Amino acid sequence: MTKIPRRVLRTVRLAALPLLVLAALASCNLMGSGPLTIKECITDFSNGYTGGNYSTLYTYFSSVGTSMYSQIKPATYWDLTPFASGNGPDALSGYTINSTTVTGTFTNANGTYDLSITMEQDGLYWYIKTLDLTDPTNGGASVLSIS
Repeated sequence: MTKIPRRVLRTVRLAALPLLVLAALASCNLMGSGPLTIKECITDFSNGYTGGNYSTLYTYFSSVGTSMYSQIKPATYWDLTPFASGNGPDALSGYTINSTTVTGTFTNANGTYDLSITMEQDGLYWYIKTLDLTDPTNGGASVLSIS
């Protein structure tokens, strides 16, 4: 059996260390810029608007697939939507994920709305491409449409 010199082993260890650190960071999503699953994206978006973090809500939308991306960037955009905290406690509930479509209900002090979201993957990360809120008590009239 051939014995490997210590300096070779030390060199291999030192060369492997940066790769291990990068792999660990990537697995913790610390190097990325978005959620790794559709559920993560929806949960993060929900946590953002319930926490009143309107200045970051646009980051959950696709910068490529959402044509209104520049319009939804200002935090003030969200003040005029049902997601605004002034509309009372709000919640996204009973949502299901079917391929790249998320459906569920969104409730605030003004009512309960049907929610439909289309997701888009960009590399490893998932983003909202379109979001539609409709009022089922008003014949499905559009309340908010982001595309």
